[in-house]
Amino acid sequence: MMNKLLFVPTLCLISFSNFINAQIDTSEIEKDYKLVQHVRYVEPTYEYIPIKENYITDVALGLEYNNESFKGLGPDSWDSLGQLKNSSGFDFYFLFSALPKNMAKNWGNINWGLGMGFNQFSNGDRYNVALNTIREDSAFTQVKNNTFHLYSILRYELQVGRFYPFLGMQGGVSFYNSNQHTETYVPITDYESIGTADIHNSVAGYLSTEIGLRFRLNTGVNMYVSYIDKRGSDLEIIDVENSTFNGLSFNGELRDVKYNTNQWKIGFLFDLSTNKYEKRKIKEGYYDTSIVIQSLNQPCPPCPCEEDEDSQDNGTSIFRGNNSSPSRTNNSPATISPKSFPGIKPPAPPSKPKS
Repeated sequence: MMNKLLFVPTLCLISFSNFINAQIDTSEIEKDYKLVQHVRYVEPTYEYIPIKENYITDVALGLEYNNESFKGLGPDSWDSLGQLKNSSGFDFYFLFSALPKNMAKNWGNINWGLGMGFNQFSNGDRYNVALNTIREDSAFTQVKNNTFHLYSILRYELQVGRFYPFLGMQGGVSFYNSNQHTETYVPITDYESIGTADIHNSVAGYLSTEIGLRFRLNTGVNMYVSYIDKRGSDLEIIDVENSTFNGLSFNGELRDVKYNTNQWKIGFLFDLSTNKYEKRKIKEGYYDTSIVIQSLNQPCPPCPCEEDEDSQDNGTSIFRGNNSSPSRTNNSPATISPKSFPGIKPPAPPSKPKS
C-alpha cells in the first residue's frame, strides 16, 4: 500500500519536469525560427479542344506533283519524239476562304488563292567539252527546257462525307526558258562546277479549268487529285533534238507552238485554319494556404565587390593593349570562295594542209 502511495507523487513529478523541458525547448526554437503563412491564388484549369471545320475557313497550304503535256503535237509533227510531253514538276499555293464561316455549310464553299509552279521538259543530248582552265577539266554541256508558272485560283467545293469534289479556274503566266547547262564530271575547287547561259526566253498567258476530288485524312491534312486543261497564247520553244552544237554553244532551232496543255496533279492540302481551339474550364480557381518555418538568421547574399575579388583570385582577367581595349587572337584559316564558272574552251581551228 505504501509503494502505491509513493508511486503517484513520483509520476506527477516526472510529468511536471517533462512539461518544463518542453517549454524551454519551444522558447529556444522561437528565437531562431518563425512561422510564415503563404496564401496564393491558383488559376482555373482549362482544356483546349480543336474546332473541327468541314471547309477551309481561313488559309490552307497546298503541295503537289504535276505532269504536263502539250496538246496537238502528234507523231507527224516536228515533235515526233515527244519533247513536250510528260514533263514533271511541282507546285505550291495558298488557299483562302471567300465566304464567311456561317455561309460555308450546306451549299459548299468558295476559295481563292495564289500559287507558283515549276516544270522541266526534255533535255538535249550531252556533249563532252573541255573547260577554259589550266588543267582543261572535262565537262558536259546540253540544252534544258524549263517553265515557271505564276497563277491565281478560284475554286468551288462541296462536302460529301469525307470527300470534297471541286471545280475551279486558274489564270496566270508561264515563263518558258531554254538554257545551255554545263557541268564538270568531277567537282573542282578553284572554280564553280556548274554554269548556265540563256539561249531563249518566251512568255505566255493562259486560262485553265480544273476538276478534282479532295479527301480529308484528318482534321488538318487532305489528299487530292485533279485534272487541268490549259489554253493560252503562242510560245517560241527551242527544238532540242534539232539544235546543233558548234563546239562552244548551241544553235537553237525555234518552233512556234500554241500553249495548250493538260496537267494531272496529285498532292496534299494542309488546312492551317484548324489551329483554332475552344477554351473550356474544367476546374475552378481557389486560394491555397500553406505554413512554412523560416529561419531568422539567414545569411546575406554576397556583395558585388566580393564577387569581383573572387573572380580575380581565380585568375580570370582580360589583357588589354596600349589603347585599353580587349584583344583577341584568331587562328582560324581564311576561306577563299571559288571563282566563277570558267566557261568552255573554244575548239582549236582546223590545221591547214602543208603544201
